[in-house]
Amino acid sequence: MTTLSSTRCRTLAALVLVSGALGGCAQRGTPAAAPPEAATADTAWGRQLFQTHCARCHGEDARGTARAPDLLPRVAGMSEARFTEAVLRRYSWTIAATDAASPDAARQALLGGVLQPRPDPSTMPAWEHDLTVRSGVGQLYRYLDAEARRAQR
Repeated sequence: MTTLSSTRCRTLAALVLVSGALGGCAQRGTPAAAPPEAATADTAWGRQLFQTHCARCHGEDARGTARAPDLLPRVAGMSEARFTEAVLRRYSWTIAATDAASPDAARQALLGGVLQPRPDPSTMPAWEHDLTVRSGVGQLYRYLDAEARRAQR
């Protein structure tokens, strides 16, 4: 069995005391939210992308126009992953009414409407040649999500 020298014992004891003291300085409880500046900067970029690329069709306030739907109720409660999938793949978010003769035919029409991508499944029309929008879809989501939450109050 080896024994520690007195210098090593003192050094080890000092380290234990210092780590205990530093541990006592650690913040207890729930961690603070991200600084508002970070959230504001993130949503500001999303707002800029929206105003530049989406507002023409979806309206300045994202509440829709004759050309495109109101985005706020669609984004409310939607995850960022689902939003990204819906936007980048351009799946239809609305299902057309059907005059199906049977419930089975109606179900097939419903599935066709949900699973069938639009003719160009890769991008929204305004984004077709702009990679900055594709890379900023997360910020766009955070902006629209913040607007949807604000609209629900």
